[in-house]
Amino acid sequence: MPLIPVVGRHSFKMRLVAWSIYLALTVLGIGMVYPFLMTLTASVSGPMDYDRYAPIPRSLLSREERFVGGLSHYFPDTMRNGMLMFSTSFENVPDTWTTWKSVGDDEQALDRFARNYLTITGNAARFAGIKRQAADYDVFASTYPLSDSICSFDEQIIGPFFRDCYRQIATAKRGSGSLDDRALALMSRDWGIPLDTFYAFKPDREFQAPWDQTNFLPFTDGRAKSFEWLWLAYRDREFLPESMKSKSGLAEFPSALAALSPSNLTSIDPRWQNFTENVVPMCETRPYPMKMAWLRFLGSDDARVKLGIGGGGPITIREYNRAFGAAYRHLRETPFPIDPPGVALPSKLTQFWAEFKTSEYPRRLIEVRISPAIQDRFRTFAKLRSHGDLARLNLLLESHYRTWNEVNIAPRVPVEKEAEASLWMDFIGQLPLDALRFHSAEADYQEFLLRRYGSIEAVDRAYGWNLKDIRQAEMPLDAAYLVTFAGNEVPLYVSSLTRNYRFVFDYLFNRDQAVTNTAILIVLSLIAVLTVNPLAAYALSRFQMSQTAAIILYLLATMSFPTVVSMIPGFLLMRDLHLLNTYAALILPGLANGFSIFLLKGFFDSLPAELYEAATLDGAPEWQIFYRITRPLSTPILAVIALNCFMATYAAWEWALVVCQKQSMWTLSVWLYKFTVDWAAQPWLVMASFVIASIPVFLVFLLCQNVILRGIILPQMK
Repeated sequence: MPLIPVVGRHSFKMRLVAWSIYLALTVLGIGMVYPFLMTLTASVSGPMDYDRYAPIPRSLLSREERFVGGLSHYFPDTMRNGMLMFSTSFENVPDTWTTWKSVGDDEQALDRFARNYLTITGNAARFAGIKRQAADYDVFASTYPLSDSICSFDEQIIGPFFRDCYRQIATAKRGSGSLDDRALALMSRDWGIPLDTFYAFKPDREFQAPWDQTNFLPFTDGRAKSFEWLWLAYRDREFLPESMKSKSGLAEFPSALAALSPSNLTSIDPRWQNFTENVVPMCETRPYPMKMAWLRFLGSDDARVKLGIGGGGPITIREYNRAFGAAYRHLRETPFPIDPPGVALPSKLTQFWAEFKTSEYPRRLIEVRISPAIQDRFRTFAKLRSHGDLARLNLLLESHYRTWNEVNIAPRVPVEKEAEASLWMDFIGQLPLDALRFHSAEADYQEFLLRRYGSIEAVDRAYGWNLKDIRQAEMPLDAAYLVTFAGNEVPLYVSSLTRNYRFVFDYLFNRDQAVTNTAILIVLSLIAVLTVNPLAAYALSRFQMSQTAAIILYLLATMSFPTVVSMIPGFLLMRDLHLLNTYAALILPGLANGFSIFLLKGFFDSLPAELYEAATLDGAPEWQIFYRITRPLSTPILAVIALNCFMATYAAWEWALVVCQKQSMWTLSVWLYKFTVDWAAQPWLVMASFVIASIPVFLVFLLCQNVILRGIILPQMK
């Protein structure tokens, strides 16, 4: 009986009922679509906007959001002092922006900050100065030593990058075993740690390297040398979207991986030099900003007490001006380094600078001004350390000095030799400041500008600056990023939207036989389930037995126990049958399903008995009756059972993890589970993996929906 009768369906009351039903269905539909849209939005998000739980990414509609969102890639808050580096490289950064989540939560300040930069692109004269700053910065940064450079690399890049690198090495060396196994063995050997997958490590050491600490020295082991490839690959713009290179006519340039030692293409072709200077001057590999360490020193508790400014945390521009009687607008305008030559600075500032150089300045950036007196002093220091025994000194330093006159101090710290480096750093702590030269990226950049333009006045004219002191010139990361964003907004944004999905695809589809295992398992499971269950149900329906009801009850009783209850006995059975790490162990436990047999038996019972009687009279054997009559009529029900089997097999990671300890037998669902565990700290990646995992189920339902719906409706009609 229809809910709305034919007679009177055009009355106001019936129309109201109909519209109420439509409204309820619409609300329920929105209730289903809205969470899915939130999942999609989360899957293309990042650290700044993941926690917004919005159905549509704000970045789709807001250029300001795209501008600030791109910065989170260059200044990740997971990197040591990443947010401090951001706040000291850009103007008008709010003090409350301590993580990218706090940036995303402050949408109004985010928009104001972005507009301050984006409006510059509309001023041709001012933007020309910005582009010149960015181009010159790229020339400087592209030749700056890697030993004092940092890289804000994408954590998603390192696994595929090192896999490709070591695959090339393994291909050249050849050997037994699969290519990936040999590549992984080479990588484990170089890094000195056992690795079972290219994604098994986290770059915490690289992200948290204390570059600003006094006695920190760059890593020199095999892992560090491998990461130099990554540093150089970023410097050669290896990971930019291909559309950006093609747009500039650079698609024919070989990958930086071709020789396994990226080649600094800026020195090879003018087109590439123009590309990096004028199109993408912002780079993840860049000189380490020592000014950040200086500002942290001024913000330390001890310095705050001496300056009489109180508070805590990194020093702000207001506190800086109050402490030193200055009137700077931003921390970027404050001078660094404080060493002369230059405009005279407050004595209090130079006093703190001397204290900073004595106690906090990284020894790796200090150079000794070598003189005969310094060399004699070093020999005396070495004799005291070794109690005047040259053999003991050789043992300590792993050296081969024959006389004391051969013992000399190197101008820079010998990072390759730990004992010698320790002796070197202990010695320079006793030297007067005028015997040392203090290097920094800022000082080198200022010297670069003076060599390029000749004077601070010429620099001001070229850049549109109004500086009084060359020590105020700071590496223009903000200009480099603005030029990069303004010319490549669309490809960079599209790349950010697809980045999570590209990584998940790479993770899942470069896993030995994961895809093959999944496909084989699903096909075998479907064949087995669509064979055993219909035959069992047909036998119970066609051949009346006194135990039929008990058998059905027994089959249904198996559904009352959770799957985990049967895992241990199931595992023990598979072990005793020697079926572990085989497809049989994955298929056999789900071969017969009580619900499927019950459903099929009920449907078979509803089929007209006359069909079977006619077939029997015609002399058809039982198997032919089943194949020619029962099976075609049962197609909708079998489609539902096949869908349930597909979903259960595709998503069954727990049982697969228990009975298959070999990763070569793992299916996609097992790897997906491992992915959600390994990358739980980046939930936007987990969301992307959920979306990708749902695609096969969605496609199966989309292609088979008519048959499936018939299987749902037909039993009700019967």
